[in-house]
Amino acid sequence: MTSAHCTIAVIVATRGRAQEVRILLEKLAHGSRKPDRIVIVGSSPDDWGGTVTLPLEPETVVAPEPGLPRQRNAGVHHILTGASELPDVIAFFDDDFRPDAHWLEEAVAVFAAQSNVAGLTGVVLRDGARSAAISEDEAVNVIADWVRPESCSTAPVPRLYGCNMAVRTSVFARARFDERLPLYGWLEDLDFSGQVAKPSSGQLVTALGCAGVHLGSKGARVSGRRYGYSQIINPLYLAGKGTCPKGLAAVLVTRALVSNSLRSVMGHPLFDYRGRLAGNVRAIIELISGRAKPERIVDL
Repeated sequence: MTSAHCTIAVIVATRGRAQEVRILLEKLAHGSRKPDRIVIVGSSPDDWGGTVTLPLEPETVVAPEPGLPRQRNAGVHHILTGASELPDVIAFFDDDFRPDAHWLEEAVAVFAAQSNVAGLTGVVLRDGARSAAISEDEAVNVIADWVRPESCSTAPVPRLYGCNMAVRTSVFARARFDERLPLYGWLEDLDFSGQVAKPSSGQLVTALGCAGVHLGSKGARVSGRRYGYSQIINPLYLAGKGTCPKGLAAVLVTRALVSNSLRSVMGHPLFDYRGRLAGNVRAIIELISGRAKPERIVDL
């Protein structure tokens, strides 16, 4: 299969960020490779208000319930059960990810040239999810300064980063996003990667020619308390499920407890470390009592 014959669809799950969605769609509309389909999955029509007049008209889906895994699954279901011919590849972008103009072109080229690749993730040049949010202007400048490497350059990677990733559509014969990870779905990409990268199913790679900036918009985020609960429960749940190595789960839990304990002493202007620590403690108490499960964050 050549890149010219490789089709690609894009799914964007969003909630409360219609403006971010609009800007992402404008970026995709002006890319070197246009997506063959775009599916926007929201919790209500307000989540994509004003986007349907763009050059690339998206298909829109209202998920039965909000939450990143549920919404992504709703987008996948829409594509798999629709009347249109199935795309070869499905890409996922967070609504606040800003891809380089060649992201889709490079992704398609990798899948066409390397039949052993089941999924790929791009290079995140700056990640506002780990710092202060990055502005649209900053993102434009960062991408403009990036030097694109030789086409189809890849490197093996243990997991895909959910803010920008793509997989062969065929992987959905065995994989779905875990809807037991509600709301923001922390580590849903780790779990999904573990499903995709089963033995003999294909490699996961970083496509070095796919790049972009994750703005890390702070709106529509889960509370610190809920996030802290997920920091403990989700890795342990995934370790039991087999999609997260037990050693990695132990590292993630220990890192969360140490980091939140130290940083909650002074407080932080951007992140609610005290709330996260309270969520950590709640998770440990529920683990001891036997009530802990990922879905409990909805009740916090």
